[in-house]
Amino acid sequence: MFSYGSADVYRVEHADDCPCTCLGQFDCPVHRYLVSEGELTVVFHAETFEQLQEVTAALRDRFPSMDVQQLLQPPLSGTPEDRRFVNCGKLTDRQQEVLRTAYREGYFERPRAANATELAEQLGISQSTFAEHLTAAQRKLFGDVFDDC
Repeated sequence: MFSYGSADVYRVEHADDCPCTCLGQFDCPVHRYLVSEGELTVVFHAETFEQLQEVTAALRDRFPSMDVQQLLQPPLSGTPEDRRFVNCGKLTDRQQEVLRTAYREGYFERPRAANATELAEQLGISQSTFAEHLTAAQRKLFGDVFDDC
């Protein structure tokens, strides 16, 4: 084990019945894995869509209860350290609605094309509720962006 910035990094040897071993056979690097409440979440990188299909088929053969939760295409520019996955699933439906509306209406442009009062009225909520939803959504998304920085 060693510390890498604000995170501790562990080296783990995997058994033959581990999804990471299967991914290694396809030369798919594992980005991260997380065990929580008896479930294993594995985030990995496939070089091509065809490789992704092969890996998924192999994982399903070995682990019939496997479920694909999300397919992401990372940004193709920047260094590997610059690339981040942002999990929009962390947002509540209302946070997504507020964030999408703010983005679509130009709230984040300079100069702003819409202000918080207008957007809150459009959404049928108070300005303070708009601000709370927007701040909560940004905090969750920025957590993914800056987690490893």
